[in-house]
Amino acid sequence: MLLKRSVLFTVLFLGAMSCQKRIIADQEAPFGAKLVRLGDVEVAAVDGTSIYLSDVEQAARVKGELTAAQKIDPDTALFKSTLRELIDQRVLALAAIKESLDQSETAKRRRAAVLEQLYGRYVIENELKLNVTDEAVKRLFEAQKKLNSRSPERRARLIVVASQEDADAVLERLQAGEDFGVLAGILSIDEATRHKNGDLGFFSKEMLARPVAKAAFETAVNSLAPVFETEVGFHILEVTGQRRPPQRQFEDMEAELREFLTFETINNKIKALRQQSEIRLNVASAVDRPQTEPPVPETLPIDDVSSNAPE
Repeated sequence: MLLKRSVLFTVLFLGAMSCQKRIIADQEAPFGAKLVRLGDVEVAAVDGTSIYLSDVEQAARVKGELTAAQKIDPDTALFKSTLRELIDQRVLALAAIKESLDQSETAKRRRAAVLEQLYGRYVIENELKLNVTDEAVKRLFEAQKKLNSRSPERRARLIVVASQEDADAVLERLQAGEDFGVLAGILSIDEATRHKNGDLGFFSKEMLARPVAKAAFETAVNSLAPVFETEVGFHILEVTGQRRPPQRQFEDMEAELREFLTFETINNKIKALRQQSEIRLNVASAVDRPQTEPPVPETLPIDDVSSNAPE
């Protein structure tokens, strides 16, 4: 958790500047003991160090029990339990400083690792504050809505067989009046659709392999497309419907869009920093792994949005 790492860092870092028997030094006081936070309220003091109301609120937010916009009520059980935890952490931290437990090489390495992680979090938090804004999320939604409005969808069902002769036989049975769905369940070799009576559902041009999408969008509704071949076999396709894709409301997509912007912002920042840095790998097996792509909402128009991202 961020708070625990922050407190741990403070304990270890400031402990290095303290004498074994002295907690509060003249110039460098641990935990800002000699600093007053204007506009903040001191809610507890431990051996001359202060715990402020904002500290309690931040700890509650880190635990997921308080949103960024909420304030904490000092009369609530949440406030009291969180304050007790902070007091316990402060007592332990001051004991560590008092006993000079931060002076070993292991402790110094841990302190450096925590400091590195903390600085990295500062960079990421700043990037998210600049880029994952309410305005950016709404722009992304509007771009998604525009893309959907110009992408009609078709619905079709499919029978796939192994040869042209088999396809001709299927066509004869269809022309004789046999049901397409029943034949798909009996004859189709496409395991993805045969158990659904050959139904592909609604789809856009981008969602299916090009030969299938081409046949579906070039054939009139309630008509059969000419038999066509792909690497999996010979296809008999019937177009059964057409629609404009239903437009999801902003409230339904907000969390998904915000998650996408968050992952993309982090990936873009790290990628840019790596390009700006001189990186040398000294171990043969230490190869760069491909970055995990952020989850992309359906037909998300990334290029339409990134050009409008805040500076």
